[in-house]
Amino acid sequence: TTNTMSYYQNTGVSNRKQQQYGGTYGQQGTYGGANSHAQQGAAFYNNPSAASAPVPAAAPTTWQPTPAPHSGNQINLGGSTNTDSGNSMNSMNAAPNSGGGGAQPGPTVQQSQQPEQPQLWNPANINSMMKNDMVMNMAYDGGKAFLANGAARMIPGLELLMVTLRYYFAVDNSYVLHKMQRVLFPFLKKDWKRLEAEGHGNVKYALPRFDENAPDLYIPFMSLVTYVLLCALLFGSKGQFTPEALPEITTRCFVTQILEVLAIRLGHYVMQVPCSLLDMFCFTGYKYMGLCVNMLVGLFFGYWPYYGTMTWTASATAFFMLRTMANNVPRITATNGPKREVMVMVFAASQALTMWWLSQTKLLSE
Repeated sequence: TTNTMSYYQNTGVSNRKQQQYGGTYGQQGTYGGANSHAQQGAAFYNNPSAASAPVPAAAPTTWQPTPAPHSGNQINLGGSTNTDSGNSMNSMNAAPNSGGGGAQPGPTVQQSQQPEQPQLWNPANINSMMKNDMVMNMAYDGGKAFLANGAARMIPGLELLMVTLRYYFAVDNSYVLHKMQRVLFPFLKKDWKRLEAEGHGNVKYALPRFDENAPDLYIPFMSLVTYVLLCALLFGSKGQFTPEALPEITTRCFVTQILEVLAIRLGHYVMQVPCSLLDMFCFTGYKYMGLCVNMLVGLFFGYWPYYGTMTWTASATAFFMLRTMANNVPRITATNGPKREVMVMVFAASQALTMWWLSQTKLLSE
């Protein structure tokens, strides 16, 4: 009798322990089945005569983790339900002797917090940035300060190059339209003399946007890029496009134009007259506009219309070069050198020859 009383006393103590920790012992986990024994022990301890009465089974409840009042660790009650009475008694007997109130500390449940995504630059916003006057003014002021503060002087020749190229890209829409008409239809123009700007000492000419006879690098550069893309389109339409086609066509155009400019510079040297290399690159670069027109006609209409158009564009470019060089080469040349009129005619004829050399006609359909 004494052993029985001691057993149910221990069982009652365990029952009070499980009530202290939220009533979770005996419902699930490693302490499965302890709830019914605890109820029987409590009933016998209070009323021994009612020990034989059946105790209804506890209704299953949904387990929710409840943190201990004085500890940051969570009680781990995971596992399968165990109804073996022997294991239940061992678990209950071991509960009072455990240092942490009979519960083994389990892993702490932490809420996962997703880090905030950084704001990345969106290329789709570039149009709104370009339309913002404040952004454009900031870019202009930054470039102006870059030159004014002398930062560009740290790179040898960079400041001089930027100042020099600024003149050749000072164009607007009106200049581009009138210049294209002058290159493609030069027979309709009569005024070919460049406008002179006010200056002291050396003669200075007006900017391209104020004078359609002034040379520029914008139209030659854009015409070259367009011509290379049209050639790539021609190769692609015939199923013969390769990535090497773009650099091959570009290199061929550059090498041809450089040799042409050097030949013109040699002619000026023989005549002993000054010559600007950048001006020569501009004048010899206008033929790419005629090449673009030829390629467009060839893509849509074929081989023979291409050569019909090329006859016009080559003649127009040669005439444009003739009138331009006639107004830019000084009339007084070396007495023992070649005649000025002959050299001007050679410069003009070179435009038609180089246009034929740079033509891509092998893939055009007849």
